[in-house]
Amino acid sequence: AIGPVCSGTVLTLSNAVPGGVWSSTVYTSSTISPSGVLTAMGAGTTTIKYAIGSCIVSVPFTVSPTPTAVSGVGSVCTGASIVLADGYSGGTWTVSDPTRATISGSGTATTVTGLSAGTVNVTYSMGSCTATKSVTVTNCGAKEDPIGNGVVAGTDNTNVSVFPNPATNRINIKASIPVNVKLFTPDGKLVMTQADAHELSVDNLSSGVYIIMIYDLNDVLLKTERLVKMD
Repeated sequence: AIGPVCSGTVLTLSNAVPGGVWSSTVYTSSTISPSGVLTAMGAGTTTIKYAIGSCIVSVPFTVSPTPTAVSGVGSVCTGASIVLADGYSGGTWTVSDPTRATISGSGTATTVTGLSAGTVNVTYSMGSCTATKSVTVTNCGAKEDPIGNGVVAGTDNTNVSVFPNPATNRINIKASIPVNVKLFTPDGKLVMTQADAHELSVDNLSSGVYIIMIYDLNDVLLKTERLVKMD
């Protein structure tokens, strides 16, 4: 058997006995030139044949479901979000650097939230077949707190603190203004949200490293920090 491979893959086939002609039985899943250049098309299975006169050998060839190109803009500000999408259902989303951006949501669309300036790759995977979108995260400028408490948006705001860290069952959020909290896994999956948060229970979380993001009530990002959960 040949494959499975992703659509768009090009292979050159050969046989120890020269002089034959190659062909494919299902042209929607692949095409092959008489000289043996095989191009994977849509998902499915076909039979590849090599014939010398009336003598024929055949082998199955499988093309896996393959994501389409990821759609959506390729840039986002820190503290802001964009939506990326793929046209093929059944895949999963990952982000290359969850310290720069997180992802949330499942299915054919995901929400990407910028954390710190830099570039990340957001990938939609279906088995071994993938489609990737490069996203640039930009610090678009700090924003003063409108009620004059001196809190400035950013990823390391000294007027906002999280303690204890590491934590076993509960963390405290100290801030001079009301804040909302989101907690993500290292691969960018949202696991917890809490509005107007002063403390957060982490009893039910598995031990490991998480990313905590703290916002003001206008959804301006104030602080991003790694949180270590211990049993």
